[in-house]
Amino acid sequence: MAVMLPEKAITYDAVVTSEAKEHAKTWSADIMITSGIMKGKTVKAFFLKKNTSPPLPTLRLHATSTMTMPQRKPGETFDYGKYLLRHGTSATTFIPPWKCRLNGFGTEELPVVTAVTAKLRLIRLMLIKQIGGWGMDADTESLIAGVAMGQKSSISPTLRNAYSQAGAAHVLALSGLHLGIIWAVLGVFCIGRWRTPFTMLMISTIWAYVLFAAMPPSAVRAAIMLTLMSVATLTGRQGASLNTLAFAAIAILLFSPSSIYDLGFQLSFTAVAFIVVFTNPVMNLLPLQWRIAHPWATRLVSMITVSSVANLGTLPLVALHFSRIPIYIIATNLVAIPLITVLLWMFAISMFIMAAGSPAILLTPITAILNITAKALNSSMTAIASLPCSSISIHISAMQAVILYIAIISLLWAATIIAGNKHERKIT
Repeated sequence: MAVMLPEKAITYDAVVTSEAKEHAKTWSADIMITSGIMKGKTVKAFFLKKNTSPPLPTLRLHATSTMTMPQRKPGETFDYGKYLLRHGTSATTFIPPWKCRLNGFGTEELPVVTAVTAKLRLIRLMLIKQIGGWGMDADTESLIAGVAMGQKSSISPTLRNAYSQAGAAHVLALSGLHLGIIWAVLGVFCIGRWRTPFTMLMISTIWAYVLFAAMPPSAVRAAIMLTLMSVATLTGRQGASLNTLAFAAIAILLFSPSSIYDLGFQLSFTAVAFIVVFTNPVMNLLPLQWRIAHPWATRLVSMITVSSVANLGTLPLVALHFSRIPIYIIATNLVAIPLITVLLWMFAISMFIMAAGSPAILLTPITAILNITAKALNSSMTAIASLPCSSISIHISAMQAVILYIAIISLLWAATIIAGNKHERKIT
């Protein structure tokens, strides 16, 4: 929401709350103002890059600058100003180095959640710096930082474009896919009398990982959904249900109403809704006897079905916002998901070894596997992106997106009716 901004330059104290992003001549970072007439407001601040280090989270500063309303840049179709306003940024400002004094590090003046997030982001940057000592190339390091810790700002535009064309852009940021992989692996042990305590351990692990990654919004959404679904299952209710999904959406929107405008929010909830509603009916198109006789093939078909249903559910949104549709997305997921699983667990093991202060000789083979896995993921996504017609350009309006959704839902609904009819005939 827009706020009234002072017409002249103001003097204020502030704390940096986000990682710095590099531009041609400046660094940009979010700051929260802690004194003066704009106290409590979040501002997108720009710092001159020449002879200046990137501002770190929790850095305190005393500055004088002019606040301006976030606006769309000339010649750009994406309204960046509206995006900032919807996500709680009240203004933008350029802080000249001669009008800025650094006051060390601290978060005492910040709200609790903002302070915790800023500290976690600082810790994440320190860990990423340690990864830089593992002797990997830049693309490999940036991929590990993005996939394992949600820090994707250092990923090169070339690599980012390759993942987008291959239909794997979602793996570059910590999201429901990553938490789902961790959840699925831990869920193997969640059986018998150990079901309840292990489920609670799984919930704790998921939230610890989200905190470790500095609470990116996409991961917080996924953690809330997994927590609600697991609690529903423990209490004898259907875990993966539309009611649970709706409750998760309402809980997030009550805490952060601006999330409704976030494309990640729209994509994640749409994908999960389609998975919940349509996956089982589509799987029921396969004869029950065949599924029982071929369990491993059934698992493969199930994974393909989940991926296909989720991608169909997000297809109109992707076409509307990105004007591009990846073609080989099923093949992409079949390659990417196993590699991401290995990458996440090798990274988790490496972090445990470092935290335990174990000898470096134990870390070497783990980082070697991590390096090989990350390079294989980069190479495979680049190869898929280079295939003929890896993606097609398409420009649709909001109304056309609605019509496309009606067509997709009608198609999937027809499949559920066919599956239901087949099931009724077998019973009778």
